[in-house]
Amino acid sequence: MKKLYNLKMKEDASVVEHSNAFNIITNQLSSVKIILDDEIRTILLMCSMSDSWENLIVAMSTSTTTGSLKFDDVSSSLMNEGLRHKSITENQGGEALALADRGKRMD
Repeated sequence: MKKLYNLKMKEDASVVEHSNAFNIITNQLSSVKIILDDEIRTILLMCSMSDSWENLIVAMSTSTTTGSLKFDDVSSSLMNEGLRHKSITENQGGEALALADRGKRMD
């Protein structure tokens, strides 16, 4: 049985995983001669992001001076923000451990 993909990103999913799943879907479509142009792919990618990405999506949508966004630009921005978020989350975890260690007595 073929695996079906859900186009909507889960809140706890990584951007890389979501992007890979998205690309698999668009590649499968193109293999059956359904070609999505750059603008449609961009809109679909932006709409497929989870609700927590709404502010970035709106900011990207309104920041364009040409009236259209490029898929590669949007994808890169989402990846960069995903990496930034992951880095912040990992650093917060390390800071919490450091604070917990500070509270321990040295015997």
